[in-house]
Amino acid sequence: MQKKNLSEFLKELGAVIEELIGGSHKFLNNTSAKQEKKIKNSEKPQNDKQWKFTPTLSKPKVLGAEFVSDVKIKKDSEIQQETVFEKIWKVKNTGDCNWPEGCHLKFIGGNDKLNIPLHSKFELSKLAKQGQSVDIAVELTAPKEPGTYNAYFSLVSPKNIMFGQKLLMEVKVIRNKDLEKWGEKLKFLAEMGFLDTKKLIVLLEKNKGDLPATIQDHLQG
Repeated sequence: MQKKNLSEFLKELGAVIEELIGGSHKFLNNTSAKQEKKIKNSEKPQNDKQWKFTPTLSKPKVLGAEFVSDVKIKKDSEIQQETVFEKIWKVKNTGDCNWPEGCHLKFIGGNDKLNIPLHSKFELSKLAKQGQSVDIAVELTAPKEPGTYNAYFSLVSPKNIMFGQKLLMEVKVIRNKDLEKWGEKLKFLAEMGFLDTKKLIVLLEKNKGDLPATIQDHLQG
């Protein structure tokens, strides 16, 4: 009777141990699966929006210029032949930044008789701040032959890129009566190395065309 009870007890104990071992494996498997799922879930963003990255690109600065008015030498202004004159425009900075150092004015085309080398550069006396208007000037010499002449200029960035509205210079060249009156004597004086035509005309008028007196006054003055 005792052997039977012991045998049954051992059998039941074995069944219990087997059940415990099987249950522990199931528990461990379930735990591993839950942990793995938890890890995967932790890798996912809790809020998709916080993982979206939109790069913010800074807007490039744009240089701008707009013609406002002719300050000096307006359309149809008359200039005597071979006279040095100054052309001035008023221009507004219409860009979204100040004009940087290195900006300049460039000749881009016009009448050949103006004798302006193509792409000639002219320094700006003042750089316009955003929204500001400034005067831009160039010094030129009127051609020898009377007529109407024009030239076009453009503002240029430090990187040699043209920007803004093109600027037009239009002038009417008329005969210089003093040049016609003293033309031969001025030519003679030029051959001698005296090239200040304006001053020479004044001296020739003063000395009534006397060349030696004119030369002496020129050398003294």
